[in-house]
Amino acid sequence: MRWLVPLLLLLLLMPGVPHPAAQESGVPTSLEIQVHQLINGVRADKDRHHLDLVPLQLHSVLIDVARKHSQDMLDRNYFAHIDPDGKSPADRVQAAGVTYTAVGENLYYSSGIPEDQVAQSAVDGWVNSPGHYANIIGDYTFTGIGIIHHGDVYYITQVFITADPGHMASIGTIYDNNHLSSLQRKPATGGFHLSTQTATGLVILLVILIGIDANRRNRRYYTRS
Repeated sequence: MRWLVPLLLLLLLMPGVPHPAAQESGVPTSLEIQVHQLINGVRADKDRHHLDLVPLQLHSVLIDVARKHSQDMLDRNYFAHIDPDGKSPADRVQAAGVTYTAVGENLYYSSGIPEDQVAQSAVDGWVNSPGHYANIIGDYTFTGIGIIHHGDVYYITQVFITADPGHMASIGTIYDNNHLSSLQRKPATGGFHLSTQTATGLVILLVILIGIDANRRNRRYYTRS
């Protein structure tokens, strides 16, 4: 069975299929960063709103708060600022240990929109809605964006708050807007693995080859006898 060693080496060296990485708690994904940058672009458009607004800063705790609400809406099949338990955006932020002076929330739902169009679609919809636009250009300082999807169904929650920077730094990570591009360049995969179909096929092939080898050895034994 000397051929088994090179065969096993071949199986180990075979390319696998991408294995999606799970979302890291508090770390923005590429799509969440896209939404954030589009929102700050709207806030920077003084020709439209005639306001002197500071760019919002992403915060790890608020990202988790937003994601949990998006996940909850997907899991329990609803779309609202008040969840089925009666909890509001303020309740969710407070439960995460955040002290704030103002809070707001924008929600987005889509189905059938390609992933590369989701961020722009969400921000365009908010900008064209007076209530959502008021949040975008509100006197806020920190934000968290949480995107959850199942197939082509996307839920997006954006939380806005005004809070003391010292407090926010003490409870989590404040992301520097000038370095978000480095986060976007991180690989979107968590390594490689063989698909179930490929692995099953290889096991079957290996069993067949072992059977053929055993049969060949038996024939050689009886021939010599």
